[in-house]
Amino acid sequence: MRSRYAAYALHLIDYLWDTTHPSKRHLYSKADMGKWAKDNHWIGLEVVHAKKDVVEFKAFYHQGLKRYVHHERSVFKKDAGKWYYFSGAHFH
Repeated sequence: MRSRYAAYALHLIDYLWDTTHPSKRHLYSKADMGKWAKDNHWIGLEVVHAKKDVVEFKAFYHQGLKRYVHHERSVFKKDAGKWYYFSGAHFH
């Protein structure tokens, strides 16, 4: 989770794509990932809870002059020794 947050902050879109589970990539586009990463100024990550393959986190960012929080519970899957982002549920 921390590496994916850093990838958003550093605009490492190929890393985000590569760490998204292959069976879920059709739900995303590199262009959208890049836009989300670059349209925001990422200012912090708080891991609220992590257990096995589930991570609840808050990612803090600025968009223009407004501050936001992206609060999500993510599920990761391990395939062939590598962890992938599989799905997420957002808190509103």
